[in-house]
Amino acid sequence: MLARVDLPNDAPSLALVKKCLTALALRFSDNTVIVDEATANAARLVKCYGTVAAKGDATQERPHRMARILEVDEERR
Repeated sequence: MLARVDLPNDAPSLALVKKCLTALALRFSDNTVIVDEATANAARLVKCYGTVAAKGDATQERPHRMARILEVDEERR
């Protein structure tokens, strides 16, 4: 699941996001699905598929590119 979060990068927002992820993990994590609670920290960048991956300057070695799903296992198709 992807969810846009528009909060300031401060301690109260971090605490709120941590609580939300913990609640989601309690409700939905099981042997098949794991809610990654480590993504609460704003420094943990996530590239959403279908958006431009443009961290830093585009160079010949590391050009900006479209983020995409590279692999999907057969069970999820």
